[in-house]
Amino acid sequence: MYNYEIVDKFIERSIIISASKTKEEAYEIIKSELNLLESKYLNECLGAFNYIQYEKCLDWIEENISKTENVTLSWGHLAAISKFNWRRAEKWIDSGRPLSLVALDAINFCTTTGEKLNMSVMMQEIDPKIIDHPKHEIIAEKVQEYKTKDPSPRVKGIVNNIIENLFN
Repeated sequence: MYNYEIVDKFIERSIIISASKTKEEAYEIIKSELNLLESKYLNECLGAFNYIQYEKCLDWIEENISKTENVTLSWGHLAAISKFNWRRAEKWIDSGRPLSLVALDAINFCTTTGEKLNMSVMMQEIDPKIIDHPKHEIIAEKVQEYKTKDPSPRVKGIVNNIIENLFN
């Protein structure tokens, strides 16, 4: 059950920490505090990392994704704004679920252009991109290949969005 008081206070505190510390300091403090939270709050509270936009958050995702039963868009959102690169995207896709879902969501966020009606204001302002700029054909081939291995409705939908983002 979602506890707004716990989650909202955690996020508010993280915003203050992110504004007053270096990325490394903020990361270490938020990481330590996330480790103290019950795992049922993880999906809602991992957004605390969004305010530092730091590549080490990608390592944290790898280390902690197994703590959740439901991989929400929050994980992909965090990955997309944390200096996501194609090497890591391929690694996560190749590893299968749950990291492949995070990778696909992050790629989708990083390839969306134009109207971003379903994205947070933060995401619209940051306008994340895969930082090493792989060719569209390489991305398309990799995600299409993954779709053949995991033909679930979620994967089909997100791969179709990515292909549309890349070539429209």
